[in-house]
Amino acid sequence: MFDSDFGSGTGSDSSRWPFSQTLSAVLLLCISSLSRTFCDTPLLQILELNVCRTYYRANEPTVVGPDGWVPEEVCKIPQVQSRLSSLIGWNGFCVAVVGLLTAFPYAYLGERIDRRLIVLANLIGWIGSMVWIMAVCYFYNTFPVQAIWGASVFTLLGGSESVMLSMVNAILAESVPAASLSKTFFTVSALRLISHAATQSFAAHLMSSSLALPVAIGFALYPFSFPWLILLREPRYAKLRYDAICQDAAVDPLLGPSSSPPSSPFPSIDDGKQAALASPGILATLMLFFLNTLGHSISVTLPQHASLHFSWSLAKINYLLSLVRLFGGGTLLCLSLLTQYLSSRCPPARLNLSIAWASLGVTVLGVVGMGAAESRAALVMGMGLYMLGFGFPDAVKAWVSENREELTKFYVVITVAESVGGVVGGPLWSELWAGGVERGVEGKVFWCGAGVFMAMGLLMAGIVLGDRGGGEEDEERRRRGVGTHND
Repeated sequence: MFDSDFGSGTGSDSSRWPFSQTLSAVLLLCISSLSRTFCDTPLLQILELNVCRTYYRANEPTVVGPDGWVPEEVCKIPQVQSRLSSLIGWNGFCVAVVGLLTAFPYAYLGERIDRRLIVLANLIGWIGSMVWIMAVCYFYNTFPVQAIWGASVFTLLGGSESVMLSMVNAILAESVPAASLSKTFFTVSALRLISHAATQSFAAHLMSSSLALPVAIGFALYPFSFPWLILLREPRYAKLRYDAICQDAAVDPLLGPSSSPPSSPFPSIDDGKQAALASPGILATLMLFFLNTLGHSISVTLPQHASLHFSWSLAKINYLLSLVRLFGGGTLLCLSLLTQYLSSRCPPARLNLSIAWASLGVTVLGVVGMGAAESRAALVMGMGLYMLGFGFPDAVKAWVSENREELTKFYVVITVAESVGGVVGGPLWSELWAGGVERGVEGKVFWCGAGVFMAMGLLMAGIVLGDRGGGEEDEERRRRGVGTHND
């Protein structure tokens, strides 16, 4: 029964919130996210060990143990950290390029096949990429550490993680009532962030025993995400079945059904919709997501910055990051409850826009605080402010999704903008931070990131003013039309 299962996204007029559909999406994303977090948490230290081993083998071989182990404390030198930063930055570049190349082909497929098949391919592709990275790091005598960049080839299958998120977001947007869309996005993001934080803390604890143990647990948990993918229903197929039932009920018993069915249930975007996607307002919105990813890419350097500047071990930094992410997840849950409480008192567009402005403001303060921090307490405070701003992308997506068709393609276009931001941001901030380490001014790089977020504020102000101007023009045309009709 379609009306009882789905809300008034693009597919239904019902106002009920689809609990089972949302639960399946949450568990799919959370289980896959915590599995990836188990593998990603020790990855930085594994890569640091490989870079450090290579450096000391060439400059001071006695530091390297017979089993290839190097004490972590001797790796906290600029020569090792700058190379590690470049390695991570260019790895992010390769992943982002693949995400950029695959976004539109998978968006095209997403209009013609079950989007769950693309998510399935994405899950399988991640397994291949992680197996390759671990093989490169384990067989360090055979592969140079730069060979991890080849892992991005495996993400051609299903695209990057952002492709999976765009598919799931589009399914949710077509299933959930419009008034509950921002609440759903905030809740899903919050639960993913909280599961990420809890997993990162536990994985950091396991790292004291073995770097391989968290990775093994991550691989063991990953298959449990597949059943929830099966339970996640494709809303447009459900709507097609519902429409077919309604049509059958209205068929004339003598004349039978119509002889001219639609040629395809999933028509391509027509010229009007292509023009809408290319409108100045949409292009400005895509630039907003590009800048958001570009600015947030600076967080890649945060673990190294804290490790080098405050002499923290990577395990302790993972504990800290998990606590800060837990705080960010709690913030998103509060935003979800806030939107639910205010939904009947404030128009959704105005509410989402207000949340976006507040999130952007605290993000700027947080990034400036992290760059200026001279004590551990100041750094933690800056990180907390930074995490308070994590509601920005969900608020903007809910804001721009109202009354929009072709949500799959629209979200994938957003994914492309974010991928371009990752392509630029990964190597940019890593190389700037590496250069700052050599000059002793690595903290100033965060101030450049704050400048990106300030530019986003100016761009968003322009979008809002443009929308208001367009609304006034429409109202003026309406008045002129009424006046002419009366005459």
